[in-house]
Amino acid sequence: MKRLCTSQLLSASKVSSFAGVREREVEATVKSIKRAAARGEAVNITEAVNHLVEDTTYKIVMGRSRDNEVDLTALVHDAISVSGAFNIADYVPWLGSFDLLLGSTRRLKKIAKAVDQVLEKIIEEHHTRGSGSGACHASRDHRDFIDILLSLMNQPVDPRDEQSQVMDRTNVKAILLDTIAGSFETSATVIVWVLSELLKHPRVMRNLQDELANLVGLNKFVQETHLTNLSYLDIVIKETLRLHPAGAFFPRETIKDTMVNGYHIREKTIIIINLWALGRDPKAWSNNANEFYPERFLTKNFDYRGYSFQFIPFGSGSRGCPGIHLGLTMVKLIVAQLVHCFTWELPSNMTPDELDMNEKFALTLTKAKNLHAVPTYRLLCEV
Repeated sequence: MKRLCTSQLLSASKVSSFAGVREREVEATVKSIKRAAARGEAVNITEAVNHLVEDTTYKIVMGRSRDNEVDLTALVHDAISVSGAFNIADYVPWLGSFDLLLGSTRRLKKIAKAVDQVLEKIIEEHHTRGSGSGACHASRDHRDFIDILLSLMNQPVDPRDEQSQVMDRTNVKAILLDTIAGSFETSATVIVWVLSELLKHPRVMRNLQDELANLVGLNKFVQETHLTNLSYLDIVIKETLRLHPAGAFFPRETIKDTMVNGYHIREKTIIIINLWALGRDPKAWSNNANEFYPERFLTKNFDYRGYSFQFIPFGSGSRGCPGIHLGLTMVKLIVAQLVHCFTWELPSNMTPDELDMNEKFALTLTKAKNLHAVPTYRLLCEV
């Protein structure tokens, strides 16, 4: 199933085919922030980024805007909040039988039912308009994710394997939910942390704005074609992911008995890798491991895909995140555009040292308090 998602939905060519969608949604957000800048108002960056990522995801995945009839946002956030909340049964399994008192499983089932109803409505909508067969689209490249998945319905996931599972409606809904939840939570979380670190470290903000001015120019907006040349942006993103991994823990199950640092780990044991601790380990990152210093990556050739085990923000190996290219493209474009179009100042004469960087733990490691800043439009061209 992962191979199918990677080839049909998340390949580099497929991600690139939605560049226009991403750029239009980012442009709409820039216009909104520019109006706030003209009024001298502070912007709730956390809310603006969340709405931007959600709206973009709706367009890419469903081919439509969010509305009151089709709104998974609150349901997804509720599910993630409940899943990430403390549950004593996770630590003392036999207490799971008391879930009627604890209520977490019951709440998740209620949310899951509501999510299923919304997904059914969306899929039926696509069936009705004939999107699954491509009737409403001139080109396959411009079909949304649901169109593509519906065109694969009732076909084997792996055509080379006679025993391969056949893609059914349940598979379609599961893939859609994974894609939507992953986009909503991880991309938005990373973007907010990047902008928070930039506001806390003006030197790094200036360096990034200088790179954008030199390589893009103050008379034009950032396009996705610029992203591969923005090397300083790349190390800023990496340094943020090192300190603030979207998912703090990386669970895996051992496939055989093994020894780790003298400890015997049995087969089928769940191992939790602490990405947050890995990113702050002085043995891997020197004595300034807790400092935000992107330049450290100039001498460390670490890839996002987890080939170096000090840095595995998207997992590693065959179980790594399949949406890495889509996620990074969205993160880089939004950060680059917001930093390029505006200079930012903290509100109410707040100094960078006073910016609250506390974390809130759930399934993703989000910033505890929303980020606010006052923008000033800095480009020579009009949006």
